[in-house]
Amino acid sequence: MLIAGFIFNLLLIVIFFITEYLLLHGGLLLKELHTGLLILLLFSLFANVGLRNLYIKTSSLEVFFLLLFLFSLTLESLRGLAVLPHSLNAPLYIRNILSRSVYWGRVFGLLCLFTSSLYGVGFKYRNHSALVLALLFISLVLCSILPLDITTIQGELLYKLGDRKGYMFLSYTLGLLLIINFLAAAFIRLSKRFLIIALAGLLLIVGRELVFSGLQPLFFFPGIVLLVLGTLIFSRQIGIFYLWV
Repeated sequence: MLIAGFIFNLLLIVIFFITEYLLLHGGLLLKELHTGLLILLLFSLFANVGLRNLYIKTSSLEVFFLLLFLFSLTLESLRGLAVLPHSLNAPLYIRNILSRSVYWGRVFGLLCLFTSSLYGVGFKYRNHSALVLALLFISLVLCSILPLDITTIQGELLYKLGDRKGYMFLSYTLGLLLIINFLAAAFIRLSKRFLIIALAGLLLIVGRELVFSGLQPLFFFPGIVLLVLGTLIFSRQIGIFYLWV
């Protein structure tokens, strides 16, 4: 499963460079793709390579679902590819698919972080393959019924959400619950390290929201920094807890 995600990440990087070439040398009207999206792809790729060794050593499902959260970041790059249908006069449903794929990745990523927090408080279900498939299915269903306004393009290069309040309620609820779970884990497992992991989870959530809020450097690059810090803090504390305790 992790290998499949790694290959998908590499494939998107290749597609990114091909799209960049088409935009620069193919006579298309739009400017080049945002380099921040490539940075996000590369971060996801190298972070997963680094964390895989930690997961093998600890068999921590908290780290496993953190890996899946990081893989879900690769779908953010589809925001950049959304410029092509407009440039090539392609059918509108292509941008629709790209928009829903990005939201699918965001919901799936949040569900993975939430699941990671459940294992932090002692969740015992060990068939993680079936659990991942369930999370993929749930996020896919949610994003397939998500209403989109195809007449409006947002700064994120996606169609505008028709029910933004419902989407934000889901996102904030999952984010709050995963923070609460990690805080509870600190008391259940008698380890202050889970307090720090709760902070790392908050950094990951805020970082992803900043990355998603637009392509302006004022928001995008601080979001990348928070994602890097959150990943480092999360993996460091989990690694110490399982390897030393």
